[in-house]
Amino acid sequence: MAIEDFAMYLVIAAGGIEMKLQRDLYKHIQSQYPHIWHQAYSYNRQPGTPVRSDYIRAMLKNGELATNDDPKLRQYRQRRRWLYALVAVYFGLWLLRFV
Repeated sequence: MAIEDFAMYLVIAAGGIEMKLQRDLYKHIQSQYPHIWHQAYSYNRQPGTPVRSDYIRAMLKNGELATNDDPKLRQYRQRRRWLYALVAVYFGLWLLRFV
């Protein structure tokens, strides 16, 4: 197998891990923060509210969930950072192949 095959498998695995992390996060938000879940997924949202995952993403970035010290949210952020760091390191190693 060539290095390109490993890169392809890494990207597929990273995408799968990212989807699992988001699915677990959404389940946690649905059970622990029903007001946020209702605001994101109800048909009678307040005017100007972004739809669905955009609303949750905005809450994670600079809303109530951004300043929250919930262990599940910290774990999600930490695992996501590690995943992106792993992909960046692998990409850097792939670039070193051309030097």
